[in-house]
Amino acid sequence: MKLNLSVKIFVTFLLVTVTSSLLIVIAVRVSNRYFERYSQQKDLKKLEYLADAVAEFYVENNGWDILNQNPDLWRSFLNSGSSKVDLVMPSQEGRPPLEPSITMRPISMDRVPPMPIWDPQALGPRLILFDSNKRRITGNPEGTIDNCDIIPVIVDDATVGWVGLRSYMKGSDTLDQAYLRKQSMIIFITGGIVLLASSFFALIFSRHLLRPIRLLADATKALTQRNFDVRINVQSSDELGDLAERFNFMAKKMDDYEQNQLRWLSDISHELRTPLSVLIGEIEAIQDGVRKADEKSLRSLCDEAKHLEKLVNDLHTLSLAEAGAISMKMVSVKPISVLNEVIYHFKNRIENSEMSLEVSLKPRSDELTVLGDPMRLVQLFSNIIENALIHAEKPGRLIIRQTNTKDSISLIFEDTGPGVPEDSLPRLFERLYRADSSRSRSTGGSGLGLAICKTIAELHHGAIKARNGDEGGLEIEVTLPLAA
Repeated sequence: MKLNLSVKIFVTFLLVTVTSSLLIVIAVRVSNRYFERYSQQKDLKKLEYLADAVAEFYVENNGWDILNQNPDLWRSFLNSGSSKVDLVMPSQEGRPPLEPSITMRPISMDRVPPMPIWDPQALGPRLILFDSNKRRITGNPEGTIDNCDIIPVIVDDATVGWVGLRSYMKGSDTLDQAYLRKQSMIIFITGGIVLLASSFFALIFSRHLLRPIRLLADATKALTQRNFDVRINVQSSDELGDLAERFNFMAKKMDDYEQNQLRWLSDISHELRTPLSVLIGEIEAIQDGVRKADEKSLRSLCDEAKHLEKLVNDLHTLSLAEAGAISMKMVSVKPISVLNEVIYHFKNRIENSEMSLEVSLKPRSDELTVLGDPMRLVQLFSNIIENALIHAEKPGRLIIRQTNTKDSISLIFEDTGPGVPEDSLPRLFERLYRADSSRSRSTGGSGLGLAICKTIAELHHGAIKARNGDEGGLEIEVTLPLAA
C-alpha cells in the first residue's frame, strides 16, 4: 500500500504524540507505585511506634486478657494514644457497667517521633492485634496474617504478639489515595486533550508542509517537459523557501543554458556555412570555367580554408576548456616579456593597418613573474591585439599600459574606437557574441577570440573585463596573480 507524504507526516506526528503520552502514563504509574511504597513505609514507621506502645500496654495489663474481656478497649487505646488504660470492670451483681476510667500516661520511648504515632481515622480501621501464635485478638475482623504487614511486639526479648496493618482496602479513602486518584485523573484528562490537539495540529501542519513540496514536484515535472519558464512563488523564509529559491535559480540557469545552446548551434552553423559556401562557390566557378585556377583564385581558396581552420581550432579550444581537458604547462613566467614578444610579432601588421602603438610600462615591471603557461599567455595577448586591429577605426591608436599591486599585475589594452554599448559589455566574452555591425564577421572576426581570452585568464586564476575607455574605444584589462 502506497501512502502519500501528507499521511506519513500526520502518522509520524501522531505516533510521536501517542508515544509521548504512553511514556507519561508509564511515568505516572511508576511515580504512583513509588508513592504507594513511600506511603507504606511511612505507615510501617508508625506501626513500629505503635508496637512499642502495645508492648507497654501488655506489661501494664499483664497480657491480652483484658482485650478479650472488653473489645472496645482496643479502640479506646488507639484513640487515646496512651500506653496506660485503667478500666473499671462491670460488677458481678448485674449492675450496669460503668464507663471506663482512663488514666493517660505518656509513652516511654527513647526518641520522640517526628509525626503522630498513628492516625486513628486512617490507620485505625486497618490495625489488627495478633497473639504470639499469630492468632487474631482484636482489630479489623477481615484481617489475617497473610494480608497484613506485621511488626512484632517484644517484651523482655520475647515476642508476645504482633501488630498488623492490613493492606489498602478496596473502597478506603485515605488522603494519599485521594491525592493519587486526583493526580492520575488530571494527567489522563490532560493527556487526552493533548492527544486530540496534537492530532488536529499535525493534520494542519502536514498540509501546510506538503503544499510547497507539491508545488516543487509539479514544477520539477514541468522541467522534465522542457518548460524552463516555470517558477515557484516563494512565501516563506525557512528551508522550504530556500529550496524554492534554489529551484527558481536552477530553472533560470537551465533556461539560459537552453537559449545559449540554441544560439550556439545557430551561430556555429552560420559561421561554418559561410566559409564553406565561399569555398564551394569558387571551386564550382573554376570547374565551370567562370574563373581560372590561377594564383589569385588559389590564394582566395587558401584564405577561406585558413579562416575555416582557425574557426574549428577556436571551437576545439573552447570545447576542451569547458570539458576541463585543455592542456596547461604551468611554469614561472614573466608576462611583460611575453607581451613584448607578442608586440614584436604584430609590429608589421600594426604599421600596415594605419594604427599607432603606444606602450607604457612601469620600471622594472619585466621582473614580475606569474605562474602560467607561456603559450597560452601568447594566445591571450595575441587575441586581444588582433581584436583591436580588426575592429578599431583606421587610422587609430592602440594603447597598452601596465599597473600592478603587491599581489597582481594588470595589463590594459585600449583602442580609439568605436566603443561598445554599455548593455553589451557583460556579454562581450560570450561565445560568438558580437556587439554591433561594426564588430561583425565582415571585418574578419569569428566572435570566439574574447571567449578564449576569458577562458585562458580564468585558467591562470586571473580575470578579464571590458569597459569603454577614455579614448572612445574599447578597453580590456587582464589581471593575473603574481607568483609567490
